[in-house]
Amino acid sequence: MIHCFSATGNSRYVADMLGDDIAASATDVVWVFPIHAWGVPKPVLHDIAMTDTMPGDVRHWMVATCGDDIGYADMQWRAAIEARGWIAAGAWSVLMPDTYICLPGFTVDSQHEREGKLAALPGRMQSIRRAILDRRHVVDVCRGAFPSFKSGALRHFFIKHLMSPTRFKVGEGCTGCRTCANVCPQSNIDFDGCNRPVYGNDCVMCLACLHACPHTAIEWGWFTKGKQRYKPITKI
Repeated sequence: MIHCFSATGNSRYVADMLGDDIAASATDVVWVFPIHAWGVPKPVLHDIAMTDTMPGDVRHWMVATCGDDIGYADMQWRAAIEARGWIAAGAWSVLMPDTYICLPGFTVDSQHEREGKLAALPGRMQSIRRAILDRRHVVDVCRGAFPSFKSGALRHFFIKHLMSPTRFKVGEGCTGCRTCANVCPQSNIDFDGCNRPVYGNDCVMCLACLHACPHTAIEWGWFTKGKQRYKPITKI
């Protein structure tokens, strides 16, 4: 079984590359998700906590997509899995084109960077597939520098100060096409009487709405103004 949480499409793309045999497995659960602020996204932690109890022989695997590093996100995932009494097996991070643009200096990858990551993807995914099928309990992740700080104090700062939907602003270019609501994995966007997007309180700052808007009408404060939007992968 593959349990995938995806917003801009990177994690869904990676999940599809794992193959039908793994997706159909009754003894393996692969959790595929993007890294949010050097940790596991809130919806994934919720699903782990609320999923029905599974047989004792089921192994759980983590495949996390990221723009560069993940800190100690794999340890957070492992703790959540083991808290359910489940077997936390292998964990991998997979480099994918960057999508976070909500701070100064943070932009989508250049075409060269994007092509380099995608060129390495088939080999990386084949290695992960083989390890899962061979039941190898390995940890192969890129923690980066200062992982304790990133997954600790810095993650806490992000959650408290940099993940509020109140900063989303919708400009005059909005046509009410509802693309933003359609791509939101949390169903967190509604529309007012003027057919303008209204954000609820269940935002996880995945930026799917911002990147998908066909008119570049959504900004996150002034931080994203003038920045290039992310274009989902269609093929390698």
